[in-house]
Amino acid sequence: FPVTIEEIISIQKEKDEWSVQTSQNIWKADFLIMALPAFVTAKLLQDTAPQTADLLRSIPYQDLTSIQMGWEGDVLPFSAFGYLVPTKEREPVLGTLFDSKMFERKDTLITSLIRGLPTEKEVEEIAQTIEKKHLQIDQKPSFFSYRKLLQAIPQYELGHFEKKKALKKSLSQEVLGLHLIGNYLEGVSVNDCMKNSKNVAEIFFSYLG
Repeated sequence: FPVTIEEIISIQKEKDEWSVQTSQNIWKADFLIMALPAFVTAKLLQDTAPQTADLLRSIPYQDLTSIQMGWEGDVLPFSAFGYLVPTKEREPVLGTLFDSKMFERKDTLITSLIRGLPTEKEVEEIAQTIEKKHLQIDQKPSFFSYRKLLQAIPQYELGHFEKKKALKKSLSQEVLGLHLIGNYLEGVSVNDCMKNSKNVAEIFFSYLG
């Protein structure tokens, strides 16, 4: 199968065949797998499958801010791969990964995920909370950066299971031959996405016979 890096302009269903127009080509297929965020998939399916698109568009996403900090040497007070912050703590920090523990670095590197899109000053204050309150590190980091991630994680709000059932039904009615993969369906973790992808791959190879 060809591997390309092309922007998708539109997706149309023509009888039993899919037509995917990109910035460089028009691709034809009778089996289509879309591994995109729900809101991007919704935009591409608006004309072909409006009911499916509306359901996908209704799945909310949380904006996040990613903070990276580093120190010379191993300054972490305990051996672990990271931690999560319970919702009841009412903190903006969702959790922190100890990158240097996962990849065996001599220096310390961590990545923290923050709810929403705080200001630069708020990011600096949150970083100090992570350093001093969570990790009890007194020395100033030698490396610090952050970036804002729009619509980063889908939210499994009350009624998500029913929405997922409705999505499956609308797919069978509007767009046979289309299969969706993404962290908005069966779980947000990498393991969940891999499991979902494997299930769709098995359907595809079964289709090929």
